[in-house]
Amino acid sequence: MKTLDRQLDAAPRPAQAFSLMELLLAVSITTVIIGALYAVFHHTQRALLANVTQVDVLESGRAAMDMLTRDLAQISTSGVSGGTNLLCFQSPAYGPVRQALVGGRVRTNLLQEIYFLSNRDREWAQMGYRVVFASNGVGTLARLSYTTNFYNRRPDSNMLAALTRIVVEQQPTNYLWLADGVIHFRLQAYDGAGLLMSWDTTNRFTNKWFYPQVWLGTNVFLARDLQPTETRFAFLSNALPAYLELELGLLEPRTRQQYQAFAAGSIMAERFLSNRAGQVHLFRQRIPLRESTLSHFQVP
Repeated sequence: MKTLDRQLDAAPRPAQAFSLMELLLAVSITTVIIGALYAVFHHTQRALLANVTQVDVLESGRAAMDMLTRDLAQISTSGVSGGTNLLCFQSPAYGPVRQALVGGRVRTNLLQEIYFLSNRDREWAQMGYRVVFASNGVGTLARLSYTTNFYNRRPDSNMLAALTRIVVEQQPTNYLWLADGVIHFRLQAYDGAGLLMSWDTTNRFTNKWFYPQVWLGTNVFLARDLQPTETRFAFLSNALPAYLELELGLLEPRTRQQYQAFAAGSIMAERFLSNRAGQVHLFRQRIPLRESTLSHFQVP
């Protein structure tokens, strides 16, 4: 009897295993845990990429603003009758881009061209800033500087005409590229009282004006630009504004890549960009001009 019991105890027993319900429960719990971890990782990665993008855009914008500020602060007066010291107007090649803001407001992004005269290290130079390759309203900020071979002398009318023609007529490929993704580039002039100099507010000056343009004396020209609310201006001979206010808007690289996938000027591209105001980083700087001659203009 004991022998039989030993044989029964030594007989192999069926192996223990998980039931189907247990397996399904384990797989479900594992799936939930993996999904939660992926969501955390995804949001962390997005935040990291957003921070890297913001740092890149801020560095690019600050570098461009620093160079622009240094150049604009050193605008010089030629002292030559009819000589252009500063010229600014909306680029005729690119239309405005509008974006919706909170509260139903709309921001209009403009691309202007700026040309000015500078005298540094006894050299006279004509400089130009413009946005190039912006067929869809977003392009590259570029700079061009052309220096004369005449040292330590005031420019004459012929030299100024040659400088202006060379800089304005240069092809975009000859410019030095500074920053990509530029959607807004705007310059405004202010008088010594800190008031905006525009074609539709010049009645505060004692000089007469003719709609839609105005001459202040003989050396300051203000006119309505392509965008009716904007002003194109030119300062000639010995005239310069007291201050310049510079605005620069950069579109984030990822948004720019998505935007460029649309056909330039299409309705889909316009709708896409109109809802991406949060992806535009704006820079603004007020620049005093050391050779300003308009500080005496005051409100009557």
